[in-house]
Amino acid sequence: MTTIRSWEDQEFTVLEPDARPLDPGKKGKDWRFTVLEHGGAEPDTMPQAIEAFDAKKRRAVYVPQADQPRPQDPGMEGDGWTFKTAKHDADGMPQEIIATDADGVSGAYVPLELEGRIVVP
Repeated sequence: MTTIRSWEDQEFTVLEPDARPLDPGKKGKDWRFTVLEHGGAEPDTMPQAIEAFDAKKRRAVYVPQADQPRPQDPGMEGDGWTFKTAKHDADGMPQEIIATDADGVSGAYVPLELEGRIVVP
């Protein structure tokens, strides 16, 4: 297990290929999603992270891509949101999650990376 320290000395674990969540059918079947860390620098309720778990409970954290629509989550619980996995790598890990809020606004989230490696807090 490799750890990286960043952002106010917070620790992140490098997500090695055998520990990454996989989506072999490329449809997000049996995946679970949790919205996290709302708002950020903008005065709104857009989740700044989505935690995703595959059917085997392997997890990854996804963060919003820059310069995109900002789906909103006023209840901060993801109520009415839908999620779709997209752009899978060769192993089957989604490289993008399309999150759509209750009003139909969609945004793309990508795996959290530090130093060019996929990590989880």
